[in-house]
Amino acid sequence: MNTSIIDPATLREATHEANRLNRLYSKDFRAYQRAIHGIKTKYELRREAKERELSLQTSSTKPLSPEEIAYRDKQHKAFDELFALSHYTYTKETETAIKEIALLKPQVKRNVQKTLKELTALHAQIPKKQTMTQKLVHAKYSYDTLTGELTHNDGARADKTAVVYASPAKKPNAQNTDRLPLRAKDKPPRHSGWISYTAEQYALLDDDVRTQCTKRFYLERNRDKTSINATIRKTYYIRASVRNPRVHVNTTSYHPQAIIYLYMGAGGRFDYSAGLDSPQRVQEETTREPWGMVNIDARTNRKTAYPCRDGNANNFKWDNIKPSDVDASLITRDPTIPKSYTRTSDSHLPAIYKRRMTYSTERNVRIVGGTYTVHSMGKGNKTTVCDTWEDAVTVFNAQLGKLRGHKQRLSNGNIMITTEIKK
Repeated sequence: MNTSIIDPATLREATHEANRLNRLYSKDFRAYQRAIHGIKTKYELRREAKERELSLQTSSTKPLSPEEIAYRDKQHKAFDELFALSHYTYTKETETAIKEIALLKPQVKRNVQKTLKELTALHAQIPKKQTMTQKLVHAKYSYDTLTGELTHNDGARADKTAVVYASPAKKPNAQNTDRLPLRAKDKPPRHSGWISYTAEQYALLDDDVRTQCTKRFYLERNRDKTSINATIRKTYYIRASVRNPRVHVNTTSYHPQAIIYLYMGAGGRFDYSAGLDSPQRVQEETTREPWGMVNIDARTNRKTAYPCRDGNANNFKWDNIKPSDVDASLITRDPTIPKSYTRTSDSHLPAIYKRRMTYSTERNVRIVGGTYTVHSMGKGNKTTVCDTWEDAVTVFNAQLGKLRGHKQRLSNGNIMITTEIKK
């Protein structure tokens, strides 16, 4: 074919279309060729070779005599018991293993004893998890309350920081618009260390999160049979995941705030026996995990999030992460005593309970294939299937308006409905 008389732009477009179709249907063409010519895949050939090798081994093996079978069973039993003994999982009397060893041949006996010695040495090398205590933390680390630096005391990393951050995610390769990946519908590519969003999910993000996203593209199969295009170019967005800092202690890692709280003795639950106006921390819990490594709210005596007063999650200065001062006026009852639900004067009246349900498009609109299903919108509202996202949002708002109760918009955009139920 003489291509010199063809317009270069037309030739480039035709080549691009031919390459695209070849990528789309190359797998189907290879499967067709294998079916026509009877070509087997590498997996099928490898499986047949293993089956032939196994058949040759079984055909050449002579059957064992009853004495040989009994002797092998005796060997296996002794090995199993010795292995359990070396791993501290032995539950029977030790004399049983000794008797089994004595019945074996001398050569086998020496091999068993050598194996037992090696297994015991390996087991001793496995580091055991230590209970984190304040004494251990003081011996291993130093904490500067003014700078927030947590450093090693000794070893190869002495005077160096003990806070380790995860390696940053590898930046995805630049895209070639002529060779975009083909993906299932509404399934954008995923990259290690990155979070992927569809265009619909990206529209619901906050402005500060959007600024961290990068725009990319992928291909989807075109479901429209009347169109001349086999694929549609779709847009998706990626954002690097958060690098959480950790402090490694032997084979276990902890949050830096947990180590610092145990270092400063700021954890532990509260004791209200001296009065609600002067709650005191339980001293036994401030010097060891788990309670010594968490922040406890004095009003509820339960775990709560570590404070971060300046908004920087990597600022470990004590003024930024230390527990909030206890306001005794907010403690109206001892949280360790369960509430009493007995009625006195109005015991003849039915009890009234409040039920709170939360609704949002993220929770109640499910994307399945190319459809949008509105579900779980309270009693009386049926599950509705829509073709577009706009129709699903319209149905969601309509069904939300039918629900009875006090409606309240939360800080994250969800709608909470509170209803009273008599029982």
